[in-house]
Amino acid sequence: MSKVLAKIGRQNHSNHLVAVMPLITLVYGVQCFIMYKYASTISIGDYAISLGVMLSAFIGMMVYYDNNHNVLIYSDHLHIHFPALGTDEKIMLSEITEII
Repeated sequence: MSKVLAKIGRQNHSNHLVAVMPLITLVYGVQCFIMYKYASTISIGDYAISLGVMLSAFIGMMVYYDNNHNVLIYSDHLHIHFPALGTDEKIMLSEITEII
């Protein structure tokens, strides 16, 4: 088996998430404030907890994806592996006709 030339994607989502965390936090706060001011029929505490749980799940899924999705570049092929979806594919570089 040939040597791995590069591994792609490990920190891309995590780095992006850290960069946009202030914006995500601001949007979370604005959503809670708007619901508090204009939606009197819902419980703002339950709403804030639901948003927080969904945000935590989103971040957790991104971290899981970063840790488990691997794209390995070899001299003659790409190897794509993501166990959560059962993906384990080998793509020969000669089969690639266009990169967008």
